[in-house]
Amino acid sequence: MTTDPDRVATARAMLEHLGVTAAGLTGSNRPAVPTVAEYLPAVVAAASPGTRRTYGSSWRRMAAALGDRRIDAVRASDIEALMRQAAAGARPRRN
Repeated sequence: MTTDPDRVATARAMLEHLGVTAAGLTGSNRPAVPTVAEYLPAVVAAASPGTRRTYGSSWRRMAAALGDRRIDAVRASDIEALMRQAAAGARPRRN
């Protein structure tokens, strides 16, 4: 594919006018996406005591199973699999 020099010059002029660099468009200056293990402490800290009691075991299970994965790499199917594992391993209450 050949590039039209006039179009490239126009694009560069527009980027310069907007104050944008080519490096800024590549995403190289975006912050890194945290892993599940890195992000969960922020979730726990923001949660109320009741929410921590309710979801604490799920968060621990999630950290163990998915902790090394980036949060944008976790799929709904991964969460569903964790739910199925938790349900399969649950013991009925005796009261």
